[in-house]
Amino acid sequence: MTKCTEAAAGVQLSFDFGTRRPVVGMFNGGQISSDGGLVLIKQVDQKLKLTEEMSLCLGDRRDAAYVRHSMQSLLQQRIYGIAAGYEDCNDAGSLRKDPMHKICLGKEPTDSESLSSQPTLSRFENGVTEDENRFLQTFLVHSYIQRFRRAPRQIVLDVDTTCDPVHGYQQLSFFNGFYHKDCYIPLFVFDQHGYPLLARLRPGNFAPAENAAAEVREVVRLLREAWPKTKIELRADAAFCNRDFYALCEEYCVIYYIGLKSNHALRCKTKELLDASESTRRFMDQPIKLQEPIGEDEKSVFAFRRSAKAACKNALRAKS
Repeated sequence: MTKCTEAAAGVQLSFDFGTRRPVVGMFNGGQISSDGGLVLIKQVDQKLKLTEEMSLCLGDRRDAAYVRHSMQSLLQQRIYGIAAGYEDCNDAGSLRKDPMHKICLGKEPTDSESLSSQPTLSRFENGVTEDENRFLQTFLVHSYIQRFRRAPRQIVLDVDTTCDPVHGYQQLSFFNGFYHKDCYIPLFVFDQHGYPLLARLRPGNFAPAENAAAEVREVVRLLREAWPKTKIELRADAAFCNRDFYALCEEYCVIYYIGLKSNHALRCKTKELLDASESTRRFMDQPIKLQEPIGEDEKSVFAFRRSAKAACKNALRAKS
């Protein structure tokens, strides 16, 4: 936020850049904020009622005599700040007086009352219990289900992890040998349109699939209970290729596409395909003239099926 002093409000600067119109600098703009995009976040929040319903998942154990900020306002301030690019809670020290942030929390920008301070937000974050965190995770799935007037014919779940690097000594951040840096390894589940169904922050020394099946199970269970006849598909890379994920998908009749690491059974199934691809590659490497050029990235695809259960057939695909 840029705040103009009374002494500078009447000052005017003129610049001569050789243009037809004069360039004038003035300091009477009043309170100015660089976070105008927050109004869009606020509008989406109002329409979906996300923070309003999320605040109901959090218990308020504070002494009512000393409470100045509701749980919803604390949640809104933290979420809006992160959405604006202020991940560090220390930024609340300056943002609590920012006019745009105050407007989005229902306060007049000229009011003397500020938003909550950094210590208040830190206590708010650290006060969330494991049960409340689980309620918030479940809320994501319920809010997704409520978006549909009728059961969809098909939904696709994308499961993946990512590297969230840290800069300091944050709690439960560890060195990860795969990413070669100190980080967290959060687990995410999105639908095919990018709607979040699961977001779980995990220590940096976690393997991608460690306890992932148990986390995803709750998402799949709630979806299947709400939509028994909906076709549910799950996509994940080879890091999630394990028995727990297979058992989860087969239990809830989920068609899954999970990458496979090379193994003897897979090599036997794809031997003919690999031999044919190798012959094609050698043929294409010969210096012959073709009327139309062939692209460098040529892929051969072969599919075979196996039946895990009568109601659940899963396709395994190998590419070379």
